Amino acid sequence: MRKVLVYLVLFAVLPSQAATKTTIEQLQSLLTDLHQQNRSDETIANRLKEVSLTEQLTPSALANINQSKPGPLTTTQLRILVAESALLPPPPSELPSDPAPDHDAQTVIINRSIDYIVHQNSQLPRLSAQKETTRFQNGAAQVETYTGTYSGFAGGNPGKNSASDSYLKMLGTNTMTVQIDKGLEVPPSSKKSRPANPSGEISPSGGGLVLGLILMDASKNDLHFVRWQSIDGKKAAVFSFTVDKDSSHYKVSYCCFPVIENIGGGGSVNRTPMMPSIMSQPAGTDASYKPFTANPGYHGEFFIDPDRGVIVRVITNAELKPTDIVQQENIRIDYGPATIDGQQLIVPIRSFTLMELAPNGDASVKYTLRRTIFDASYKNYILADVPRGK
Repeated sequence: MRKVLVYLVLFAVLPSQAATKTTIEQLQSLLTDLHQQNRSDETIANRLKEVSLTEQLTPSALANINQSKPGPLTTTQLRILVAESALLPPPPSELPSDPAPDHDAQTVIINRSIDYIVHQNSQLPRLSAQKETTRFQNGAAQVETYTGTYSGFAGGNPGKNSASDSYLKMLGTNTMTVQIDKGLEVPPSSKKSRPANPSGEISPSGGGLVLGLILMDASKNDLHFVRWQSIDGKKAAVFSFTVDKDSSHYKVSYCCFPVIENIGGGGSVNRTPMMPSIMSQPAGTDASYKPFTANPGYHGEFFIDPDRGVIVRVITNAELKPTDIVQQENIRIDYGPATIDGQQLIVPIRSFTLMELAPNGDASVKYTLRRTIFDASYKNYILADVPRGK
């Protein structure tokens, strides 16, 4: 039996309008002007959809904006801007003015971080936590795409989607109990993995990288001091790193994408399972779902407490190929203290995952990539073997 595995196009959306590159200062001025003009909540929110921040919308900047008590639509759009800008550096006005440490001082900071990984982070017990995840996504409206076994699927009809479908929308929030092992979220059982729903939503199916592996990968090349940055009112040293594919332990894994199999027979045209209103399944084919996996090189940044060596934030940017179905995976994980069974431990407290999917992994297709952002927070940590409430 000959198999032809072809990824169906769930992700074609209309091209978005050009976004306006905007600093935080310009964003604040824009909102001030709109409020002074007594613009409606809907008008302000729609204006913010055209904004592309060049700096991180930090908690302090957001707090200043929220003093004007924005409406619910504007508040949602500000949440989207926070997520979209999560991996960017903050405005220069928020950066410490301290001079860069010399080479010896940088070495001391890095050695402290290694000591922290070996003696603290890697010794964390298995924990349980409540994880609240908010999904932001564009292209949420169903896409009418007709397919054939050997077609590239890129020429599908975008149907009746409006230009507004190219903007990120908040699709909802989900809360679940997760396990954290040595600071790393344990991936869900494959038995619980669900294929894409009718709007083409997918979910991460991997647990990411432990800090020790990232540091081990990064140490094979030089770590470069980038800047000082304030995180939760404390100064952190930011070091950048790059890891090539041959040295990488990075794994990208998302579930699930539909593929079709040529079973060599005729038959009537049936609807593809799980997507009855999106696309037709060609006669003589069968549909199944498979995860997308890759082992790319990556680059990123460590944010290190210079006195204790504690890593308070890490950013990783996967270097995926333009022919991959998943073309972008950028992750930020923030770490902070939590008191668990009488001990103060450093655990994940928030993460942002920014990803892009391409129709059929074909870079020549003139369709906007589907963007998804997961904004997750972790709380109510307990030891995994201790029943909650005791």
